[in-house]
Amino acid sequence: MRKIFKNHIQGKKVLIIFIMTNLVYFCMLFLTIPKVMDYTHGMDLFDMMPAGYSVEYAQTLLTTLGPDGRSAYLYTQLPVDMIYPLLFGLTYSLILAYFLNKLNWIEKPIFFTVLLPLTAGLFDYAENIGIFLMLQAYPDFSVTIATWTNSFTIIKSVLSTLSFIILLTLLAIILIRSIKLNRYRRLDHTQLV
Repeated sequence: MRKIFKNHIQGKKVLIIFIMTNLVYFCMLFLTIPKVMDYTHGMDLFDMMPAGYSVEYAQTLLTTLGPDGRSAYLYTQLPVDMIYPLLFGLTYSLILAYFLNKLNWIEKPIFFTVLLPLTAGLFDYAENIGIFLMLQAYPDFSVTIATWTNSFTIIKSVLSTLSFIILLTLLAIILIRSIKLNRYRRLDHTQLV
């Protein structure tokens, strides 16, 4: 598995997939989510509740959306959100691998943190499937599906947050090492002169 990541962590590749991922993210953030939010009367969408939601909240949101809002969620937001988890998982796994490689830690056990964004992406897909099922079934409502979907939302959020914490920590270590190395080079250069 390390070999697969090593073959795909060139700076340009990582940058291109990062840009693609964020274009899709901004499309959701500024186009599809606001379109669905027009129907929520201030309620947050399932995807935007990292701490989860109750079964009652899920049922109320589905009702509040109305037919047009449920349609917008189903046919505008969810199709775009079916692309994003794959891009998220790949992008942030590659970025983690890239940073680990920069630190010469890719052969260490910390390497397996690259699986966190991919796993978050899988739970995002599970969440999306649950949302799809709830939207499709309305006005029927399954407490079981709502409960499972809520669990997937929370797990996705925890794994995504952990991924970003690790990513930012690795970036900080790289920056600190770079600053120390530059200081050392300057000191060494002034002693030679």
